[in-house]
Amino acid sequence: MISRIQLALLSTAFLTLSMQCSPTPAQREEKTLGIVRFPNPWTRTTGDGSVVAFADPGGFEVRMKNGQPGKLIFAMKGALPGGAARSVYADQFYGVTLDPQLSVTTSTKDEWEQAEVLPITRQQIRVNNPETWSAPANHADEGLPYRDKVYSKTGMFWGNPAGLASPNGRWLAVFSFSSKAKPSVSRSTLDGGMPNAPRPGDLILEVFDTSADRQVHSGHSRYDDDPSILFNQAFWAGDTYLIVPLDPVNWSSTGGPACFLAILPTH
Repeated sequence: MISRIQLALLSTAFLTLSMQCSPTPAQREEKTLGIVRFPNPWTRTTGDGSVVAFADPGGFEVRMKNGQPGKLIFAMKGALPGGAARSVYADQFYGVTLDPQLSVTTSTKDEWEQAEVLPITRQQIRVNNPETWSAPANHADEGLPYRDKVYSKTGMFWGNPAGLASPNGRWLAVFSFSSKAKPSVSRSTLDGGMPNAPRPGDLILEVFDTSADRQVHSGHSRYDDDPSILFNQAFWAGDTYLIVPLDPVNWSSTGGPACFLAILPTH
């Protein structure tokens, strides 16, 4: 027969074990991939009252607001008429939760200025030849080499860049795309009339854990312009957050731009 003291000890041990085995909210949230859609265009009101829209996919910046719950603060840099590229911030700032919902809320300039600055890196890997766009590649073609391993793609064509490594080298983003359209020929004399990427199509992002040689994320989104323009502006914020810009959504109305946000484990 179990005494009250023994029962209490067993209950305490069970509770302790349950707490140790159950993932904390931070642990549950630390591997996520989703598309973040901002509710409105990024704009800047000038001194004369005119409004300038920022549409540069390379203008994204992020910082970390620590606390419970933590969140990423997104800002957008752009240029005013006659000014240098990406020289001023838009008036809008947005917070994005770090849970699987990736909820977007309005943030403030003060929150942005007080948030932790994250190191931004673009360790790009390029393998593709634009001329291959005229004939879809098959999945048996040579993959993306990185750290003595080769990573395959899901899409018909490699992006340019084809990959983006995290600063610590553990995570590798692989970029590809697919399209049923035929590639058009550039009219520019600068590139000798090279073929443009076929459009529209499906942009594909895959993230691999290079330490375990396995895929941890996969997502796709429609693109309307050259997908490599978007891949070229992707970046890592620290070793944990990957941001890949996507085509703007309804710039002429009330919609704002979007991006892939991948959250990777810290251990």
